[in-house]
Amino acid sequence: MREKQGWSLPRLGRKGKILRNLALTLVLVGLVWGALGCPLPPALAFRRLELRYLREPSQIVAQVEQNGDPFVVGFTSEEVVLGDLEGGALSFWNWPEEGTGLMVAAGLRNAYVPTTWLLSMDAPEKAVSARLELELSAWMTRIGFDGELLVLALPTALDGDYWQESWTYSVEGERLPCGEFLFRIDAQDQTPWQDAPRNGVGEQMALAQLSWESLYTWAEPGGEHNPEFLALATFYDQTGAEVGQARLSPLENTIQGG
Repeated sequence: MREKQGWSLPRLGRKGKILRNLALTLVLVGLVWGALGCPLPPALAFRRLELRYLREPSQIVAQVEQNGDPFVVGFTSEEVVLGDLEGGALSFWNWPEEGTGLMVAAGLRNAYVPTTWLLSMDAPEKAVSARLELELSAWMTRIGFDGELLVLALPTALDGDYWQESWTYSVEGERLPCGEFLFRIDAQDQTPWQDAPRNGVGEQMALAQLSWESLYTWAEPGGEHNPEFLALATFYDQTGAEVGQARLSPLENTIQGG
């Protein structure tokens, strides 16, 4: 009597094995993507933000990271858009009425940043190189029972030990395909704040505040700012002649979902 043979999958040929392995790979990628919260590439995440806030699509000109958080800059005919992809926010700058503008191409998402970015707006057409000079100074003090926490604070009549520190930076700009210039500002002290003596890196705290728009838009004219900074970008043509300068431009608006 013939024994009944059990059911088994048909043998796969070479093409079949390739298709099977591809399908398994796609399933695995999908599972990992889902476990990570379904993150989108920065460009697509930026487009989703624009769609959420019913903004017209912009031309993406720069993508940067600050403390691991991605930021994207886009240009439209009316304004410049900064997308904070992690925070789900869009910030807007008007194009300068004349000359060239300068914007901070990253947001205030961290109290300490070892690196931040500045971007030109409407750089001179003849510019082939650019240099940014940045002067930064901040008043600091320590608070807490043992003075363990370093903070930025202007001197007051209250008891406390205040001191001022200053830093200067000179940075060569990277010319982007769109003709604008991207400037990377690295803190001179790259010590992670949690590893710094008494948990403080004043320079990184001051650099983080460059992204705080109130420093150069909301503050009253002539009022005291802390930190204080002067950012000046100078542009040069192929002969080395100066063809323009730019200072920080005021922020127009920021929108963020709840």
